[in-house]
Amino acid sequence: MKKIAVLLGVFLLFSAPAFAKKDAAWVVKKAKVTEDKFAGTKTVKFPVIKYYTLGNAEIVEMTGKTKWGYIPSITYDIEATENKDGSLSFVLMSVDDRGNWAFYESAKDKDGNELKLIRPFGDVSGSSAGVKVQEYFNIPLTEEYLKNHAESGMVFRVYGRRDTTTFHVPAWYIQGVFDYFSSLEKENKN
Repeated sequence: MKKIAVLLGVFLLFSAPAFAKKDAAWVVKKAKVTEDKFAGTKTVKFPVIKYYTLGNAEIVEMTGKTKWGYIPSITYDIEATENKDGSLSFVLMSVDDRGNWAFYESAKDKDGNELKLIRPFGDVSGSSAGVKVQEYFNIPLTEEYLKNHAESGMVFRVYGRRDTTTFHVPAWYIQGVFDYFSSLEKENKN
């Protein structure tokens, strides 16, 4: 019985961060900044979301799919780059862990807007259970696009030659991105 209690305690210790409350404040807190002095840019990498850890009610509300059905194994984050001229560029960085290639080619949002899809690379690894494919894709986003979806969130459908997947970025995540930059502005004024 004591061994079970110890094992349960260890499990909770390591799994607690994955189930920590995720909200805009969490996004701000987890943001990491890197600077490229050669390019004269700063990049803010916002925290990674493992899609399957989001709440079922939110997933159903945004995509119409249930967590207990097929949920994509997409992991994503948003990166913002401050360019030399002070402008910001945003990109949704995504990876889908799959059993086979989808060969993603295009993306649309829930409003039917065509989005640019960039496929930087993919990776294949083997395990005793079979082959695991990691299919990477990025979607560049404008600041205006993010602002237009700060209250509603973003829903994407990514189309491939072999498969299609639908996922969303919650409104609280987008709000966290803007809260981060608002907190910088307040610091700079003081």
